Amino acid sequence: MREATLLQGKIVSGEAVYRAFTEDFEPIYELVAKEDYTLLIDKITLEFDKGIVDIRYLCYLFFAHWFLNQASENYRVYLKAFSESLESLLAKCDEGEIKHSHILSALNWLHKQLFQHIDYTKTAISLLAEDKNELIEALMSYKSLVMELMTEESLSALDRVIDHWKSVPPKKVSPEKDSSQEDKSTKRETADKTNNSTALSHSAEALGNHKWQKLLENLKRYNQLISSEKWLLAAIIQIKLDEEIANFNPVEYFPHIFYDYLQANARSYHKINDQQVNANHPLWKLMERMYEADAGTFIHEEQAFFTSMMQQSAHSSSSNQEGYSNQTNGYDNYNDEYQQNDYE
Repeated sequence: MREATLLQGKIVSGEAVYRAFTEDFEPIYELVAKEDYTLLIDKITLEFDKGIVDIRYLCYLFFAHWFLNQASENYRVYLKAFSESLESLLAKCDEGEIKHSHILSALNWLHKQLFQHIDYTKTAISLLAEDKNELIEALMSYKSLVMELMTEESLSALDRVIDHWKSVPPKKVSPEKDSSQEDKSTKRETADKTNNSTALSHSAEALGNHKWQKLLENLKRYNQLISSEKWLLAAIIQIKLDEEIANFNPVEYFPHIFYDYLQANARSYHKINDQQVNANHPLWKLMERMYEADAGTFIHEEQAFFTSMMQQSAHSSSSNQEGYSNQTNGYDNYNDEYQQNDYE
């Protein structure tokens, strides 16, 4: 969980606030109630970025990742990141900055959710023996961390979660098929698709954008249906995919990337707006072409040079307009005098 790193940074820097205000908390809790976990992750990340590291946010975030997880080996990773963050907050309890009752209440909720949603962990059946053992070890380590805080009911829920994972049979590694039984080009194409999908999935996970991850998963499902010749099911998904692609909004899929851009726009609104009055200047179009040709070099250009040229051009245009206006006024005065002489 990249958000855990953000949380730790706020705690270490002393910027953390350990209890959310009611008006900030209510929208978060609404997402929890609706089980809109994808949006919940984004919202809590923004709260962490503001320095609000409420224990409830941490529990909601961990469960959202756990619920949405599609790779069995990630359960252990999420649990480890959560445990490390929780340990930092427990230290703040000892310092008197967080009430133990707040920690206890949040963890009670978490253990209950983990137990109630066991049936939704569809990837559990695909755990490799090594991944299963590491996950159980991480669960036991987590239990040791919170044991002294927990009520009997909460510990019971946690124990049932641990028992569930212990009961999951490890994934059997199938022996490789004889290559002579498959067409080599088909195997190569399948491998390429798998590698590309894996690379994209890793990129999406690194960025934390779960909507993008979901799109990749649906594309994979569509390809599986085509391979299985399930045309009706594929047609249903195709329409949905076409709608999503046609309305593709990168800000929704990569919010963490675009937030900095939008924030910079907001903070520099007046100064940027002042410069956009030059958008119709011929030099502006030339500068756009410079940017398109080599953006890296463009940002190191001397701004003062171009600003001076635009100002000189604007001054020259203003002077010419003033001269033309004076000529026009003189011509009008001449006409007035001429017409007056005709009537005399």
